[in-house]
Parts: sequence; structure tokens; C-alpha cells
Amino acid sequence: MRKINTKFFVFLVITLTLLAGAVFGLHQLQAGNIAEALLWQANQAEKDGKLERAAKYLGRYLEFVREDLDQREHLGMILSEPLLANSPQRRARARFVIEQVLAKDPQRHVLRERLCRNLIAARSFDSAKEHLNYLEKNQANSAEVPYLRGMWHEGQKQPDRAMAAYRRAIQTDAGKVDAYLRLVAILKQADFGKEPHHAAEIEQLVVTALEKAPHDASVLSMAAQHAQEKGNTRIALNYLEDGLKQNPLEPCLYLALAR
Repeated sequence: MRKINTKFFVFLVITLTLLAGAVFGLHQLQAGNIAEALLWQANQAEKDGKLERAAKYLGRYLEFVREDLDQREHLGMILSEPLLANSPQRRARARFVIEQVLAKDPQRHVLRERLCRNLIAARSFDSAKEHLNYLEKNQANSAEVPYLRGMWHEGQKQPDRAMAAYRRAIQTDAGKVDAYLRLVAILKQADFGKEPHHAAEIEQLVVTALEKAPHDASVLSMAAQHAQEKGNTRIALNYLEDGLKQNPLEPCLYLALAR
């Protein structure tokens, strides 16, 4: 009967163990290098404005580093950008990623606010309401929350409640420019074809918005339209010319100029 060469057997086991450890270490090193490269590519693509490519690389990065919650939040923010979240399927993907993050860290309020915007855009009002209720309890001093509540009401054709919410947003933060824009638009809709009950408020909102954001393209477009409606064509043109100097590639200014 043959005897087992104990020394050789021990040597073989040790060699195989070391080899397996080396292979595992090499694999981990390669995975780490690949992950870093993918994250770098994602950041570069985002800097270049190529959001789809950035999302692709970031998604692949997260296959290697699944526990990186900050980058998963980053992916959710990219996927929920209006330029990307422009179909039900894409909004659903953004929602899935965002809810993954919120399930692990519900205190990421900015991410939840972005989710609310996408749910409102998708007309998923019941789901949006749940998140808005959470934000109202945990972000009582945020102007974004009443602003989102205004969008929620407006999407369901509740103009009076939307107006009240936008006014609360402005009271909370006088620099909340988006609230001025939406409030002016909804007040003008309310006055259309009727006695202009909101004329004084609209005038004050336009003046204040210009004070708060004198170079904002949307504010200047709103001011130009308001001046045009009052018959002040020269003033309207001045607003648009000023806006184009500051924002030469802004399409809303060219649309306003065409009107």
C-alpha cells in the first residue's frame, strides 16, 4: 500500500491556498481599478453634458460597488433629470433607483423632492402625496415643499389651492423664483376673459422676481410677456435683449421674441 507523502501534500495545499489568495487579490484589485475607471468616465460624461452616458457608466460602477449609497443617489438624480425622464419607462427606472436609496436612508430630502417632481410629472398623485406628507413633517422650513404642493394641486386642476401653496413658498423663501413664475401664470389664467382681480398682485410678483433674479432667462421672458400685454412693446424688447446678452442659448427667450 502506497504511503502519502505528507510533506509534499502539505506543500501542495499551502501552494494552492496561496495561489487562490493571489488570484482573489488580483481579481479584487482589478475590480477596484475597473470601478474607479467607470466612476471617472461617469463624472467626465456628466461634465460634458452627456447624461445618458453618465448614467450608463454610473450604473456599471454600482455593479462593482453596490453599497455606495451616495453614488446611487447620484444616479437617481441623473436619471430623474427632465431631459432623461421623458417617458413612463424612464421615469419608472428613476423612481426605482431613488426608492432604493430612500429605503436605506429616508432623510435624503433633496432626493425625495426630486422624486415628487417626477411623480407629479407622471400624474402619480397618490404616490406623490405620500412623499409630500413626509416632507411636510420633516422639512417644515423648506420653500421647495409648498412649491411642490402647489405643483401637485395644479396638476389636479385645483388652482386656488395651488395659488395658496405658491404664496406659502414665496413667504418661506422670497428668492424662490420658480414659485413666482408659476404663481403669475396661474393668476393670469384665473383672470383670463374676466375682470382682472389679480392685476396688482401679478404686477408686484413680476417686479419682485426681477429684483431677486434680474438675469434669469425665465424671469425676463415673463417680464417681457407682461410688458407686452400692457402694451409696452419697447420695454418688453429690452427685457428680451438683456436676457439674450446674459443667456444667448436660452430657447425660451427666442420663443418670447418670436411672439
